[in-house]
Amino acid sequence: MSEASSSPRSVSSSAPTSSSGPRSSGHHGHPTFSNISAMDLLQSLPLTAAGRPALFGNEVEIYSEEHIGLYDRTLKTPHLHGRCSVTTHRLFYMDETSSPPVAFFVPLEWIVRITKEAGFLQRSAKVRVDITTRTPPFATSFLKLSFKDGGRDDFFNPLEASLKRKAWKDTQPSHLADRRLVKRQFNAADAGIAGIMRRQQEAQKETTELAATAFSDLANLMLKARDMVSLIERYVDTQKAAEDDRSTASREEDINKLSSLMLDMGITSPVTRENSGAAYYEQLARQLAEYLSDHMPRNGGIMTLSDIYCMFNRARGVELVSPDDLHHAALLQKKLKLGYSVRKFPGGLIVLQTDSHREDKVAERLAKMAQKSSSGYITSSDVSVEMHTSFPLAWEYLKVAEELGELCRDETFEGTNFYPNKFKQFVQDNELDDNVKAFGLGQGFSAPLDSLAAQIQ
Repeated sequence: MSEASSSPRSVSSSAPTSSSGPRSSGHHGHPTFSNISAMDLLQSLPLTAAGRPALFGNEVEIYSEEHIGLYDRTLKTPHLHGRCSVTTHRLFYMDETSSPPVAFFVPLEWIVRITKEAGFLQRSAKVRVDITTRTPPFATSFLKLSFKDGGRDDFFNPLEASLKRKAWKDTQPSHLADRRLVKRQFNAADAGIAGIMRRQQEAQKETTELAATAFSDLANLMLKARDMVSLIERYVDTQKAAEDDRSTASREEDINKLSSLMLDMGITSPVTRENSGAAYYEQLARQLAEYLSDHMPRNGGIMTLSDIYCMFNRARGVELVSPDDLHHAALLQKKLKLGYSVRKFPGGLIVLQTDSHREDKVAERLAKMAQKSSSGYITSSDVSVEMHTSFPLAWEYLKVAEELGELCRDETFEGTNFYPNKFKQFVQDNELDDNVKAFGLGQGFSAPLDSLAAQIQ
């Protein structure tokens, strides 16, 4: 058994209207309302467009387990095959088999006790979670998590560690808060260039010590997770501020150093095999969709898997994914209805594109580019620069436009050029001439041209 606090909290004040449990003397003399439905205490968990939990800015996902049943006190609920996740601040329960999917959470500060219940014969191993609210209306209850496929102890240990860590008690963003926001007494030693260099050295030393301590072992990493998140967010804010002020070369040099540091540190809460268990590929696919939601629009709704692999791994930092894992996650996009699907071009290029991506619009855009080109034609290099895409994808775009009849190619010793397809207009003009002859203009038949056009239509 693990205690989230030194003693169980009592509850008081008025209770939810849906409950009818007994009242007793409790917190600050107010009556305690106990033994109500645990479902009344669960809060709705917002999900992202990709179906992932929406985390707080300083919240880190630590571990998750699937195929977990939810009990309201001792009663089974309809949610028997959900997924539970432990973060630094909350306990999540998500049932993705429901339509629509449902998701709940309990703040860790509400959990006063967790205990293990052994399984026997047909009874599965469980974890009992005792809950006491911290704000009015005060109430207390408990729920049980049933581990039908095992994994109870693997889930219990991270939950116990998060309760002991008590990250929710940290009201300040971090003890690593930017010193520039803290008023300090003037010190002559801090003045001038020497003082600036000294402060930079102190900040660098503190950052180095934090990184060394956090990555020394997994237990320390879990304890330092929130500080690491705050540190990363601080560097992100610094980088964003610097992007608006590139007046000096030294400023740009600082940005390059920050980018390198961010690359080494990675992003917060990456999906891994350790914290996702059997749901690794599904959760990786959802996180990939979240990541692409910011990058796909800037790339015309389509990106090569090789580009995605490089960018996604750069964002994940040290938690790299293999090409096979990324390919598997990409293939799951369509099955999970995340708004993306994999496509393989005849030339062998594999891309991930949005469901709303339309090739006819791309072909029309390329035709207009060719018409406006000073040389009268475009190449794959021109398309790559204009559409901010890779050279192989630009080449596939041109071939698609050719297949749709918007462009035609001319292969020369210098390379392949693509011209606006004027054969289509030529054929239409010839058809018009044939129709004019069929109406007898060649035998002296005369009629207004607009009337003739109306008859042809």
